[in-house]
Amino acid sequence: MELLSDENIQALKDIFITISGVTFSLIVVLTFVLVGWFIVWRMFLLRLPLVRELVYGSGDESKTKVKPLRRSVRLKEKQHPHLD
Repeated sequence: MELLSDENIQALKDIFITISGVTFSLIVVLTFVLVGWFIVWRMFLLRLPLVRELVYGSGDESKTKVKPLRRSVRLKEKQHPHLD
């Protein structure tokens, strides 16, 4: 039994073609899904107030000063409110 016989080479070619086809198909499908999602996002979803509020927050909060996330900074602001 020879390692590089014609049958083994043909089997390796078939495996390579199969893996390449599956990989290429996944790339094409994911590309279409991502491009489609981007188009739907820009054209439709971004115009809905609920989606905008979920993603960017409410309009009232965006106009006011955003509070820092760290607790120590918030405590310092409470102790010294005139430093704003």
